[in-house]
Amino acid sequence: MRKLFIYQLILILKRADLKMGLNAISLFTGAGGLDIGISKAGFNVKVCVENDKHCVSTLKENASHSIIIDKSIKDISSKELLEKAGLKKGEVDLIFGGPPCQSFSSAGKMRSIKDSRGTLIFDFVRLVEEIKPKTFLFENVKQFRYIRADPKKPKPHITKRDSDPNLVINMLRKNFEGLGYTLNWGVLNSADYGAPQKRERTIIIGTLKEGKISFPKKTHSKEGSNIKKWRTLGDAIRNLKQDEEGMEYNEKRKKFLKLIPPGGYWKNLSPDLQKEAMGAKLKLGGGKTGFFRRLSYFQPSPTLCTSPKQPGTDMCHPGKLRPLTVAEYAAIQEFPKSWIFKGNTTQKYKQIGNAVPIRLANAIGKEIKSHIGKSF
Repeated sequence: MRKLFIYQLILILKRADLKMGLNAISLFTGAGGLDIGISKAGFNVKVCVENDKHCVSTLKENASHSIIIDKSIKDISSKELLEKAGLKKGEVDLIFGGPPCQSFSSAGKMRSIKDSRGTLIFDFVRLVEEIKPKTFLFENVKQFRYIRADPKKPKPHITKRDSDPNLVINMLRKNFEGLGYTLNWGVLNSADYGAPQKRERTIIIGTLKEGKISFPKKTHSKEGSNIKKWRTLGDAIRNLKQDEEGMEYNEKRKKFLKLIPPGGYWKNLSPDLQKEAMGAKLKLGGGKTGFFRRLSYFQPSPTLCTSPKQPGTDMCHPGKLRPLTVAEYAAIQEFPKSWIFKGNTTQKYKQIGNAVPIRLANAIGKEIKSHIGKSF
């Protein structure tokens, strides 16, 4: 009888702890998109680590509940993190973050860990090893799934791409598994979880308990059969209060973009205008669908980049001859309307473009919380 009472008391305390919120530490926080989603899932983000001065200013303006450490992760010790969080080794429920993606993204040079920014992923591993959180969440760009540590090194003879020992993700998996974590990994599309944006992210989640943390079930799909249909750009921005902060196209870009219908791109131009608009870029491989692209209200937004008017990732408004505004960018990522971004216009776009869609973060956070409640 006494044992039964103690067991029931433990369950009650567990439920109370979950209601009060589990604790978490945020690394590579950026403007706070991932943090917002994780917090909504029921975690108390104790500490944020970020060293971009504009992001730090944004966090100080909005995330006053968290302690913000303005340092490079390379200069952060686990001792300092735990002291700031008021926790001890083994008491942290979740460590989460997305190391800089430029060295792994197709929008950059994809130099992998040959780029100093690419090596920061191993500082994430270091802090997980030293702090031993119950769970962790690592996220990065879709391309991270298949980036090799040495892109120039010849590929070995392998039957499956996932077996390549030179893949960075395989190196990370080996490190995490060596620390005693059971992993789940893959690529998730934000649109499948209700975000009005087709943004795919590589996700690795780990737990110290046996059994994988499940990925969240999809709540939306392109077809909308059995579940809701993908939300669209129009859902995010059509009724948005007009905000003038943004960028402008030069007259040359406007000349071509005004001829592109919503949902179209450079191929909607006549053959002669295609040559004039694209020039030498016509010889590039791939579909080049981001060039002279006008968005559609009736489709999810493409992945937001750090600028809405980069030549290869154009984000032209469906009904106006201009790039998306800062406010429209924030609405697509679903930042709260009260969230204030600090810095100039270019810096605001960069902060928002680098963020994780809040609905995706929230969906993953709920699965992690559920796992902790059942397993620890």
